[in-house]
Order: sequence, then structure tokens, then C-alpha cells
Amino acid sequence: MFRRFTGSLWRPKNPHTLEYLKYLHGVLVKNEKFNDSNKNLLVDALQAITEILLWGDQNDSTVFDFFLEKQMLVHFLAILRQNCGNKVCVQLLQTLNMLFLNIKNETLLYYLLSNNHVNSIIVHNFDFDDEEIAGYYVSFLRTLSLRLNTHTVHFFFNEAEEEFVLYTEATKLCQHPEGMVRTAAKTITLHIYQIKDQAMLKFVVKQSFDYFSKICDIIAEKAIDMDVFIRSAENEESNRTRLLDMMHLYMDYCHYLNDIFDLKIPEITKFLSEIIFSRLISPLFLASLAGLRESPTSILLTKVSSLYFLAQFVRIVTEKNFIQSLLSLLFFGDQNDLRTQWTKNGEGVRSLAARHQSQTTQSRLFFYSHLKSLESVKDDHSTFYAIFLLLAICQNKGVQSDILEAAQIPCEKTNDKCDGQLFECLTKIISNSASFSSPIRSVTLELTLLLIRHLILFMEQDNYMAASIITVVESASEKIVDQLKTVLFTEDAFLNFFESEYYVFEKSQLKMNDICNDPSLLLPPSTSMDSGVALAKRMPIAAEEKVRRNLFNWFQLRKLLHDLKGESEKDLPIKNKIQPMVEVGDRIQINSVDLLSCTVITNKGSPPEHLFLVTDKFQLIFVEPDEKLALVKYVGLLKDCKVYGISNDPKSIKVVVEDPTKNVVSKPITSSPVPKRKGGAVLPSNLMLNIKVVLDDHIRCMAATQRLTKGKTQARQYLISHIADIFKVQKPSASVQNSPYMVTSDILLGRSESRPTANKIKFPGGLIRTNTSLTSNDSASNSLNNKSEHKNHNGGLSKPGIHDI
Repeated sequence: MFRRFTGSLWRPKNPHTLEYLKYLHGVLVKNEKFNDSNKNLLVDALQAITEILLWGDQNDSTVFDFFLEKQMLVHFLAILRQNCGNKVCVQLLQTLNMLFLNIKNETLLYYLLSNNHVNSIIVHNFDFDDEEIAGYYVSFLRTLSLRLNTHTVHFFFNEAEEEFVLYTEATKLCQHPEGMVRTAAKTITLHIYQIKDQAMLKFVVKQSFDYFSKICDIIAEKAIDMDVFIRSAENEESNRTRLLDMMHLYMDYCHYLNDIFDLKIPEITKFLSEIIFSRLISPLFLASLAGLRESPTSILLTKVSSLYFLAQFVRIVTEKNFIQSLLSLLFFGDQNDLRTQWTKNGEGVRSLAARHQSQTTQSRLFFYSHLKSLESVKDDHSTFYAIFLLLAICQNKGVQSDILEAAQIPCEKTNDKCDGQLFECLTKIISNSASFSSPIRSVTLELTLLLIRHLILFMEQDNYMAASIITVVESASEKIVDQLKTVLFTEDAFLNFFESEYYVFEKSQLKMNDICNDPSLLLPPSTSMDSGVALAKRMPIAAEEKVRRNLFNWFQLRKLLHDLKGESEKDLPIKNKIQPMVEVGDRIQINSVDLLSCTVITNKGSPPEHLFLVTDKFQLIFVEPDEKLALVKYVGLLKDCKVYGISNDPKSIKVVVEDPTKNVVSKPITSSPVPKRKGGAVLPSNLMLNIKVVLDDHIRCMAATQRLTKGKTQARQYLISHIADIFKVQKPSASVQNSPYMVTSDILLGRSESRPTANKIKFPGGLIRTNTSLTSNDSASNSLNNKSEHKNHNGGLSKPGIHDI
């Protein structure tokens, strides 16, 4: 009946039979004493037993009857107790995990759980230094926790002996160095807390005091280690990667505590809150915020770290009573509300010690320490996280309106009053952001404006603070313009900066999750252009970065002004001032227009195209004559074009049109690998057009170069003039012209019964675009004049744009 594989078990052609299980049982009996020679045999036998049991659960009840009759689980336990080695332990844990995970017959499940064999396996001394064993063991415990309910709890919890090894062993694993093991162990405890058994819950509450204390101590240790790292680390890539892991670990613990609160078990919620306050919030975070060092051995975090940790707690934990207690301490507490402190002895051992009561106290100590953090002197590091904490408070669903009303922080369902000192601090941030040597980063200003939007949203419309904000914002905008106007007409790249920073402003949106997961913000603000940190999140270094920083800040202030006044944006983006434009696939008239015959080569793999070069006030256009009209093949904006001569080829030029939204700093053409563009042309991501143009002779080549260069200068001058109008600054000369476009609807190319009527748009120089059925949809879709879509800035103040994903 059986056939044999060398060095393995005898196996039948059909292994899913009761007879084969009997054979495997015999194998276990004959190999009760474990040794190196039968190790592989036992592993194979355990695998085969698992397969038969899972099959039998669905198809043949006699299989499980035999398994239970012969008490084969006892053989498993006997093998474990013989120091059977990690390989056999792993297979046993796999077997048990699959067995309890997949069995569906409740009666069989109860038989397996009886006789306390499972609890004996749980308390077995496994080698948890082996990551594989630790992983399979915690998976086994998690599977058992899923089987835990009011009907099975008595198999795990011994009320008479006060033993609950599934819970006590799981809590030990919450300190395991492997993250997956810790996560699974926390999940097990959450499953246990949900079981509605009063005797078990009483035991869990009693046992959990030490467990929760240990969790809070671990969080405190991690927070202190993070703070030490933040103080000493440079804001560079490797340090940011390392810090991000620390941030995720801290947030994981916060989410775990919130998950426990969310179970809404009064007995657990009450003493868990007390432990968090006595071991973490008060002695570490609030003491550090206020700088309360009682002795040289006291441990204090930096203000930045304390604000960050508090903000994360407020952002993640939503239990109403806990948040109410936390905000009561933050807004109205003093030093005598702190009963304990973290200290470090001469050997570097950290511990929690009692704190002496002070004879004199400062009213609202922590609130005023928070406000003090809003003052930016050398940098805005603490300012950023002080604002972040306030936003987290305003967005927490567990915050009750009465505590915010008492602290005079306008939020939903509160009155319209705002604390005067808080309001003054916020307006100073706006004012300081406009100074030339301001320590305020753009990201801090953006976060401040979001908070102000939130506060004003819940104020009365006639509140004087809203009017004061308008005055402050207008003044800051004017200061920025005073700095920008000095380079508006003298810096060639100013237009590029203006367009690129507006594009960044349009696309950027601060999100709470992004802030929480950005270690570059938690490390000291970078002062290096090579740090890899975005300009908005660091201090500007070069002169051009200061221009870009000012432009980005000005866009933010302008948007807030429009919203406060209920106005919509009419002047930006500036590309709207050069509409309409010719597009690829359009057919245009070229009467009375100077044409330059040329050959266009897009890349080495494409055949040359014989076309004509045409320019208007704002565009360079390559057309292919087609009967009475010319078909547009390539177009680009003159303001963004660059012309390069080609060595040893006086008849040819290289014409490049850059994408201003991607070309923050003008870059030379490179030969680095680039993605393919639709149609086969290969373009770098910052280029919209990159072609070689061959003219008939060097004279025409010079003429083409001059035409493109002059056209670029005039186009840029027109847009700079428009920016000057927006800034309301005087232009150096009367070079401002009216828009060169004249849109008409009464100019017709001609009409016949077979040709539809065409509306035409007239361009300077005699170009007329026709919008008829002659335009190819396929050609239009390949337009090289990509149009960026921008957000529609509607008037009126809307809810802040910062949110959770």
C-alpha cells in the first residue's frame, strides 16, 4: 500500500486517509525520543499529519476521532520538551497554527483545547532569539486569540489559579526587538480586552498595571533616545532615514494606546489614562515644554521634541476624557500638577522619581511656555511644532468645546473670542516672514496661515481680529514686493522663478500625515542646498533662493487676502495673459507673414521634415503648407525657448523649449537617459521641445537665431510688465503694450456648401487660426504646448486645506 522515498516517510498514493494517519501515529510513537537521526523524519511526519487533519475536518470525521483518541497532541508536547531543536519547533508551531486556524468543527476545537495541553505549549521555553521561531510562535498565539470568546475563555483562563498564560506571554512579546512580533502581540492583547467576561477582565485589569506602566516607560525611553538623536544629527539623508524609523515606532505605540481607548472599557480606560499622565505626559513632555529641571539629574527634552510628542498624542488619541485632561493641563496647569520626573543616575540608568511641590507657582505655566515657543529668534523650529500642536488640537474629534472656549481658541461650537497673546504671536509670524533675513521658513508660514484660516472660520464676520489679519497680511505682502521689485527688471531668471514657484504653490498642499512622516522637519532646519530638503522646508542660501522663498510666501499671502475679502484670482497664472495660442494640429493662414524655410530633425530615428518657421508675439511655430492653409506641426512659447549654435555647422541651430513648471533653475541640455514622449521623440522631463533646425544657408540661420532671440526678449518683457502691474510697482520705461491678440468672429476664410462656417482667432503678423472640422483630433492630442491645469481659486474663506489622508 505504501511506497517509500529515500530518507523520508512511507507515503501512499492517496495520503488523505485514516490508515495513513494511523501509520504516522506509529511513527511518532516509535520516535518518542528525539535525536539528530530522526529529526527530518519527525518534521515530515508533522507536515503530513497537518494535511490529513485539515482534510479530515472537511471530509472524514473519523480522522479527528482517531487523532483525539490517541491524544496525538500529547506526542507533540513530548517532542517539544526534549529540546528538539529549532527546526522541529518551527514545524510544530506551523502545524499547530494551521490546525487552529483552519478547523471549523467547534466540538473538535473544544477537544483540542481541553486537558490544558495548549497552555503547556504556550509556556514552553522557546528560543525567541531565533526570529523564525518568534514569528511562528506569535502567529500561533494570535490564531488562538482569534478563537477566544465567551465559550472558550475558560480553556485559557484559570480563575481559581489566576492564570491566563495567553495574555501574560503575549504582553512579554510587546517588548520584542522585531517589529512584526510586537505588532502581533499588541493585536493579541486587543482581542483579549474585547472578551466580555467579568472574571477574566478583572484579572486583566490587575495584571495590566505593570504591563501598561512598562509600555509607557518604553515610549518614554524611545522619546528620550529620539531627542538625543535630534539634538546631534545633521539634516542629511541617512539621518532622516534613521529618524523616520524612530518616528514610526513612536506613532505605532500611540496608535496602540488609542486602540485600547477605542474599546471603551471603563476599568481599563481610567487607569491607563492615569499611567500615561503619571509616567509620560507630565514628567517628560510637559516638564520639558516648561523647562522644569528640579535637579541636575532631571531629564528634559528640547522644546521641539516635547511639542512634537504632544502633537502626535493629540493627533492620534481621541478619547474624550483623556484629551480633556491633557488640554486642561496644557492650558491651565502649573508645576505643582507634576508629581514625578524622569532622572538619570551616574551610570546612565533612567528612572522615574517623585517630584517635590513648589512653594510658588506660575499660573498657566505650560500654556505660556507654548506661546513662548511661537517666538522665532534664531530659527522657527519650535514655532513650527507649536503651530502643529494647535492644529492637532483644533482637528481632534475628542476635544470638547468647553475647554477650547475657556482657553479662548475659536473652534466649532465655541464663541468667537481668541486669546489676545496667541493672536499677537500668530500675526508676528506673518510680519516676520516678510523680512529679508527672516528665520521663518515657507512651510512654517503656510502652517500658520492654515491655523489662522481655521480660527477665523469660527469668528464672527465683524470680528476685529479678522480685519487686523487683513492689515497684517497686506503689510507683509508690501514688504515682500519691496524686496522683489529690486530684481524684477534686472534678474533674467525672475520670470522663470515666478512661474515655477506659482506652480509649486498651486500644487502644494500641506497634510497632517505628511508632516508627521517628514523627518526633515523634525531635525534642525537645514542650511545646505545639497541636503536634499525642499526649499520650503529649509532656509534659503543663495540670492536666487531668497527670491524664490519671497515669491512663494507672497503667493500664500495673496491667496489668504483674496479669501478674507471674498475675491477670486484674476491675474494669475500669468500665462492666461497670452491666450489664445496656436496648437499642434491647427490650420492657420500665413498671408503677409515672413517664412523661413527649414528642415526639422527631432531625433536620429525620425526622418527630417521640411517645414517653415513662423513667429508671432509669443510663439514660435513650425508649419507645413497645405493648400490655402498651413498645418501646425510644432509650437513653443518664445519666452521659454533657448537657441544653441552647433559647432562646425553654421547652417543649423538647436531649439529647445523648456517647461517653466519643472525648470525651477535653468539647466543645460544633458545627454542623460530620458523617457520617450508620445510620437517617438525623446525629451528630458523639463523640455517640451528639443529639435535641430537646418536652414538653407548661414545667413538665414543667423536671421532665425535673431528672430527667436528677439521674440523671446519681447515676450518676457511683456510678462514682466504684467507682473509689475500685479505688484503695483513703477516700470522703468513705457514699454507696456496692450495684449497683442485680437479675437474676432467675423473673419471667414470662405464658405461653401461642403465646408462649415469657421470661427477664427487672429494673431499678430497675419496668422489666423481656424477652429473647424479640418483640425485633426489626433494631431491636437499631440500638442507640444502642454497646458497645466490650475486650481480654481474661488472667492471666500473655505475650511483649511490641511487634512488627514
